Parts: sequence; structure tokens; C-alpha cells
Amino acid sequence: MKFDEKFETVINYIFNSEGGYSNNKYDKGGSTNYGVTQSTYNSWRKKNGLSENDVKNLTKDEAKKLYYEEFWKPSGASNKEDLREGYILFDTAVNSGPSTAKKLFEQSGGNIYDFLENRRLYYSDIIKKDPSQKVFQDGWINRLNDVESNMNEIVNQRIYIPPYSNNITPFDKDYKGVLKKIDNTNSTDMKNKKNKYQYLLNKSNITTGEASSVENTNFPFTVDEIGNMTTEEFLLNEDEIFKQLKEGQIVPKEQESKNFGNYTNPISGDNKIFTREEIGSMKPDEYNSKEKEIFAQMNSSIGIPRERELKHAATTGDGVIYVHSYTRSEGTEVKGYYRSK
Repeated sequence: MKFDEKFETVINYIFNSEGGYSNNKYDKGGSTNYGVTQSTYNSWRKKNGLSENDVKNLTKDEAKKLYYEEFWKPSGASNKEDLREGYILFDTAVNSGPSTAKKLFEQSGGNIYDFLENRRLYYSDIIKKDPSQKVFQDGWINRLNDVESNMNEIVNQRIYIPPYSNNITPFDKDYKGVLKKIDNTNSTDMKNKKNKYQYLLNKSNITTGEASSVENTNFPFTVDEIGNMTTEEFLLNEDEIFKQLKEGQIVPKEQESKNFGNYTNPISGDNKIFTREEIGSMKPDEYNSKEKEIFAQMNSSIGIPRERELKHAATTGDGVIYVHSYTRSEGTEVKGYYRSK
């Protein structure tokens, strides 16, 4: 069977994370081999017209074909242009199932660093609900660290070259942009920080220009405020700056907000707008019932906005209305939601 190039690139990361045969008594999936559970193996063999077989006998070639058919394609990883996004979506699907992977991706707004954090929270929730699963906590966290390390490797070794990879940043030699140049750019740590910085910068659609003086550095930071920081000040505030980049808080003054007015969902035909927070609070059955509508909105010009964006648009009269929760005549409770005018 011929697999696509992206799959061939990341499958070994999955095999390295999963290892060989295991039968941990606390693992709810039961015995596994190459990360494939007995029930998943049985189901896959049945689909392919084969009889059941002990997962101990699973070959690597079989596992590869199974991963491609049951996790890579169903998770949507094959559709991601950025290999890092496809990889983390695929890895999550293998670890927690394609539906969970897609939901976490939606909650993260397609941002791999938000995705990592949401996956940590997902594991925490599992342990809260069932303390016996705490035995897997260190392994899960180590796996997330490995995923982030592999994503950096994908870029640093030019396995995947982002379209903005040649853009000069504060981590590059002789940088003369709006931020102050950061030293020690030859270290692996600096390369990794550059990858993160560029990715978040690209996701936030931030543009830079000449720095101008400011009188304060209150949060959230502005582009101009960051531009006037010394190297030491930037490094001191680095975590907060990256956090604000992820959340889209650092924007140039001239950037216009998205136009939410006159939006109509092509699936449902109504003008309800889903927020990241709403999707994140959905129960699995609720998410599954709305999945096509959510994907349609994500692929539209408005994407999946945060609640604060719609709240701002509603208060400024920018084509958005908030409908408060109410009870229908038959007794059905309807949650509050945003819609375009």
C-alpha cells in the first residue's frame, strides 16, 4: 500500500512514542502493541475481511496500515498543510481517538501550542475523574514534551519548511526590526524559541514596523512596547509575550477586527456564531451533533473567534448580537449565544 509523504514522515515518531507490546492492568484499553489496542485491531481486521488475531501478533507493517486508515485519515491530519499540525493531530488521535483529537484541535483554534496545553488539561480531567489513571501522568507529559521537541526537529532539520521560515526575527544575527535582537541564536534552545515565535506571529497575523516611544508597558503588551524593550526586558517577559501572541492580544494599532456581520452557516443556514469557549465546554455528544457546522464556520472568513472578540463586536455594534439564554414554549432550555445581525 502506498502512503502519502507526510504520513511516511511522521509515522516513526508515533512508533517511537508507542513502543512494543504492553499489558498494563491500569490501562483501560487493555493489551496493546505498537500502541494499537486489541479491540481496535479486531475491528480493523474485521473491516478488511480477516479473522480476529491476538494483538501480540500485530506486525509493524500491519500497524502502519491500520494507523493510516483508522487514525491519520479520520483525524484530518492528512489535510493539514503544516506538517507540525498534522503530526500533533495524528499523535493525539493515536493516543486518545480521532474524535477527541478533532475536538481539541477545534478548541485550540488550530494552534499547536494551545493544542499542547489543552491536551495537558485533557489528561488532568481524566485523572480527576479516575485517580487510578495517575499512574500514566508522567508518561503522558513526557509524550507531550517529545511531541513539542519533534515539532521543532521537523523545522530545524528542514523536514518541513514553513512559508515564513526565511523571515528575519529577533533571534537572527543582525536583526534590525521592531524588537530588540536576542543573542546566542546558534543554540538549539534559541532555534526552538524562534520556531515558536514565528509560528505564533504567523498565527496572530502580526505585522511589525519601526518602533516608537511609549510611556508604559502595561499588559497586554503592544507591538510598540515590545519594540522598546531591551534584550533583558524581552527575555524577562518572554513567557507572557508568547502567551499574548497565542491569544491574539498583541496586534498592531492599524489591524482591523474581523467582520462578523451577515455571517450565515452554510450547513445550518442560521447566523449563530460558535466561540472557542463554547466549543471547549461542549459535551462529546453535543460536539458531535454540531461538528459539521463548526467545521464549516472554521473554514469561513470568521474562523472560530474567542468570546471576547464577539463581545467587543456586540458592544460596538459591529454586526453582532448576543442572544440571552431562554426557555422555549415546550420547555427546552436554550443557552445564550452570539449571532450576526
